[in-house]
Amino acid sequence: MSNKLLNYNNNNISQYSPNIFVQKKDTFEETNNTINSLNEEIIKLKRKNMTIYEKEQEIIKLKKEINKIQKDNSDSEINKLLIDRLKSENKEQAENIINLNNNISHLNIINKKLEEKTKSLELKNNILIKKCSQKEIKIKELNKSKLKENKIDVEKITNVINKKLLIKNDSIILELLKKHTK
Repeated sequence: MSNKLLNYNNNNISQYSPNIFVQKKDTFEETNNTINSLNEEIIKLKRKNMTIYEKEQEIIKLKKEINKIQKDNSDSEINKLLIDRLKSENKEQAENIINLNNNISHLNIINKKLEEKTKSLELKNNILIKKCSQKEIKIKELNKSKLKENKIDVEKITNVINKKLLIKNDSIILELLKKHTK
């Protein structure tokens, strides 16, 4: 009986065995699919996490760039202000140079006129000196002749005449200077 029972049990088990195997296989496949699905989800999450980390790194890098650009921009604004101030100063200096050049030109013209007047006055002075010399010579000759005739003090008369000529010469020179300096 025992053999029968065993056979019966074996038969029963063999009848149900494919069913159990199918069920276990289905359960295994479902579990495996769930595990695979979870693994895929984990991989996706890891990728997302990696993407988030990369994006955070990129955000940090971009923030640094923004700060640098802002600093450069503020430096640029300071440089623009400096450049504007220097341009303004340069313009003022250029105007000063133009004014100075105009003054120099004007002074050069005046200087040339004064040189011409000085030459003219020197020529007139030389002419007057020659005339004075000639008059002195004539006076001396006259004095000698008169001295012989009248015995007059020649030196005294010569001095008086020289003084008058010098005074006259000086007044002419002053008049000429006044005329040409106006």
